[in-house]
Amino acid sequence: MKKTALLIVVAAASMHGVAAAAPTPPVKIAGAIGERFDLTVRGNFMKLDLEKDFFRPFRERNSKGGFIGLGKLADAAVHLAWNSGEADVVARKEKILDFIVRNQLPDGYTGFFAPDHRLKALWDIHEMGFIIQGLVSDWELFGNRAALDAAKRNVDYIIGNWAKMPDKVRVPRWCRRPAATVNGMRVSYKYRPGQMLNLPRVWRKGDVVELDFPMEVRAVRGRKRQSGRFAVMRGPVVYALDTRKVDAFRDWAPYDVQTEMSMDPNQLAYEDGKVFAVISTQHWSVGIANFSVDGHNPDNVRRVALTPFADEDNTLTYFRAPNIEDESIGGDELFGK
Repeated sequence: MKKTALLIVVAAASMHGVAAAAPTPPVKIAGAIGERFDLTVRGNFMKLDLEKDFFRPFRERNSKGGFIGLGKLADAAVHLAWNSGEADVVARKEKILDFIVRNQLPDGYTGFFAPDHRLKALWDIHEMGFIIQGLVSDWELFGNRAALDAAKRNVDYIIGNWAKMPDKVRVPRWCRRPAATVNGMRVSYKYRPGQMLNLPRVWRKGDVVELDFPMEVRAVRGRKRQSGRFAVMRGPVVYALDTRKVDAFRDWAPYDVQTEMSMDPNQLAYEDGKVFAVISTQHWSVGIANFSVDGHNPDNVRRVALTPFADEDNTLTYFRAPNIEDESIGGDELFGK
C-alpha cells in the first residue's frame, strides 16, 4: 500500500511538467502561532548543524542501522521556506535538498546504510520514504524538477531491489501451531513461534502468501504485583471481566472480588466470537472443576463471558486460580516461563 501510494504521488507530479514558480502561501501566519513559527525557524531550523547532525552519515554510508531523519528535515525545510519566503530560509532549504540530490548514488539509493545492510536493516526504507516525501514536496511547492527526478530514481531503486530480497515474517511467540503457504504450497522452511519465517525467493507479480496464526485462548501467569494470579489472552489480546455483571458481586469493589472469586484456567473457551470462562464466587472454588454447560452446577459456579481489555466497563484483568501452579497456566511470552 505504501509503495503504491508513493508511486502515484511521483507519477502524478511528473504529468504536470515543470512548474514555473513556487505558489504563494494561501495565508500569512501571524499572531501567537506566527510567533511560534518564527521561533521555530530562527531558534531551531536556522541553527541546526547540518553537516554534523545530518549530512555526515549520508556521506560516509557505513551504518548498519539507525535513523537520522534527513527526509523529515527536508520536508519540513520545504514547508518552512514556502511559508516564510525569506531569502536565507529558502537558501537553507535549497542547501538541504541540493545535498540529497547530489549525494544520491547512480542506482538511485539515497540512504546512509552500508551496501550489505540496505533495505534489509530496520529503518533504511523508512528513512528513504521520508526523503522521497521531501523531494516531492520541493517539486510541488518550488517546481524543483531535479528533486522530482531524484524521487523517481529512489522509488525505482526500492521497487527494483525489493523483489530480490528474502521476505521475513515474525511468527508470534503466542502462536503454537503457525502455518504458511506460498501460492497454495505449504512452506517447508524451518521456523517456530517467536522466530522469523524467511521466504527466500524472487517474488513475482501475483504471488500470494497466506499466514495462519491460530489464536487459542490461554492463561498467562502474572508477574511482580500480579504474582499468584493469571490473565486470559487470545492471541495478542488480553481479556477481562466486568464483575458487576456477576450477580454475586454486583455491589462489590473490584479489589474485594479479586480476593474472593477464582477462575478455572482449564475451562477457557472461544465460541461464536466470544471468550468464556468458568468462575467460582466462593473463595474455596468448590465444584468449579466439575462444571458442565448442560448439567446441574453448584450455585457458586457459573460461566461468564469476557471482553477485550479495552472495554471501558471491565473491572478485573487478573484472576485467582484454584491452583496457580496448574500446568495449563503458561509464562508470559515476553519474559519466558
